Amino acid sequence: MGKSTLLRHALRDAADFVVFDPVVDVEKVRRDPELLLDNHRTPLVLDELQYEPELLPSLKRRIDRDRSPGRDVLTGSQQWGALATVAESLAGRAALLDLDGFSLRESLEATAEKHWLDAALTGQELNRSQLGREIGVSPRSAERWLGTLRATFQWFEVPAFSGNTGKRVASKAKGYVADTGFAGHALAISTPNAVASHPAWGALLETAVYAEIRKAVSLISPRPVVHHWRTGAGAEVDLLFERDGTFFPIEVKAASRPSRRDTNGITAFRKTYPKLRVARGLVVAPCETMAPLSENDWAMPWDAVLAPDRDGGESPRVRSRPLIPPRAPAPRPRRGPPSPRSRTRGGRARR
Repeated sequence: MGKSTLLRHALRDAADFVVFDPVVDVEKVRRDPELLLDNHRTPLVLDELQYEPELLPSLKRRIDRDRSPGRDVLTGSQQWGALATVAESLAGRAALLDLDGFSLRESLEATAEKHWLDAALTGQELNRSQLGREIGVSPRSAERWLGTLRATFQWFEVPAFSGNTGKRVASKAKGYVADTGFAGHALAISTPNAVASHPAWGALLETAVYAEIRKAVSLISPRPVVHHWRTGAGAEVDLLFERDGTFFPIEVKAASRPSRRDTNGITAFRKTYPKLRVARGLVVAPCETMAPLSENDWAMPWDAVLAPDRDGGESPRVRSRPLIPPRAPAPRPRRGPPSPRSRTRGGRARR
């Protein structure tokens, strides 16, 4: 994930670094964790802390003695909730930050050129029993394997939205692989040009779009709640974000020319939940420009990011397609020819 590289680049010589190991007892921390903390200046970076959970109680006492922010930086390759041996969660004493891979915008800023998809995976509802049968393990084993992938940030799940409705709706979560390169390798996709002709092209595009949105909303506080929605009749919305009581529906379509038909799922969601406040919908697709598809929904290019152009400004192509187009000014009434009585010269009517 590049955690150590990022911290060494940002802090350089201003901090001490301790990298823990699953085999070696680094600086005898397992015997005397207080000694390790006392032997180092601050800021102190404790890298791969999941290998030394014994250090957390001592670290907690140290933080309680001095609440100055930024004294210690902890990194790990697992989520805190997945570390069963961790007795102290540092709740209220630490700010947590998930380090994702580069977003599309960051890649564009770094390379000043446009990249196509490497690949992605899944974008499908999870059936753990079927998954277990396909790989020859029990559903319980399949769930444990997925739990390991979630804990190591390789797998993300989006729960289903039901709401209060009499219709039969899906209850299974959808899953997304985080690393598009890994997904391409697992699907034996050898080149970027082979992605569009692959049978899983639609699911690959949806996964890539979700990854970009996930990275973007991680900067919002509080983060919006994300769901997917599908009825027994087949109507579906790929991604459904909820924030401040408003729902933002997003459909992903692998079509260069999306049409009104591609908004059917969003329309069905509005009709199913007429009392919900639903914002304008987006159909994200590999199209060229942003365009209206219906009275409430728009098509948007999947790579519509505000990336700087080569001259340092915003991309002209993106800047020219606002989400909500400005209203055209009201036409000015035409003036007809003046009547003879209204023609004046020097304040007197001409006859």
